[in-house]
Order: sequence, then C-alpha cells, then structure tokens
Amino acid sequence: MVTQDQISYDFYQHVKENAAKRKHKADYFKPFWETKKGHWKLIYPDIDDIEGANCMLTVQCLDCGEILMRDARRWLVDGNRFGCSNCFAHRGVASIQFVSERLGHANTTTTERVYIHLLDDKRKEDEKNAVAIMMGLGA
Repeated sequence: MVTQDQISYDFYQHVKENAAKRKHKADYFKPFWETKKGHWKLIYPDIDDIEGANCMLTVQCLDCGEILMRDARRWLVDGNRFGCSNCFAHRGVASIQFVSERLGHANTTTTERVYIHLLDDKRKEDEKNAVAIMMGLGA
C-alpha cells in the first residue's frame, strides 16, 4: 500500500525534475533571445530570469519607444518583423503594399485588417495636414 508520505515525495520529485527541465530549456533559448534583441530592448524579466518559451516578456521598440507585452516564443520567432513595420507605418515611410510585402501577407487586405489602428491614426494626421495646407492657401 502507498502511503501519503510516498505520494507527497513522488509529487515533490516530479516538480523538482520538471523545474530543472524548464530551466535547461530556457538556457537553450537564451543565446537566441540575446541575439534577437536588435530592434527590441528586453525590459522584463531579465534575460537570466526567463523560465522558458512559455512566458510573457515586456519589450520596448528601440526606434519608436513603444512598450509591448510579447509571448517569448513569438518574440523569438518573428518579433523584429512587426516592430519595424509599425515604425514605418507610424512615420508614414511605408505604403500599405510595402508593409504587406515585408510581413509576407498574401494580400493587402490582411495587412489592412491587422494595422487598421495605424491607418486610422495616419488618416487623422493627414486630415490635419490638409486643413493646414488649405488654410495657408486661402490666406
């Protein structure tokens, strides 16, 4: 017959072994996160405190300063491509076609759906600029 103490000990061993495996996995990913920084600055947690690919990270875009919560696995795989395109769109440098091609979208409809909030901000800015131009021409 199995005692309560044996069950507790087995559970403790299981937790201890799995914690060691998670830490090992994080150590494996650490070089990738360190080299992936490029466009992003890791704010939280510290690179040494990342437990594995299933945690959330707080990162800041080094170009526009935007702070985002990112899934560690997603940041590792495709984090840089979104940040740069956000910066381009905010600065008005990129057309929707350019952003769509850069992200690898099949068509611009997908890009418009994902980045509609940026396009709305850009439209408001364009309206202000148009009013300013028309006010200058009328004077």
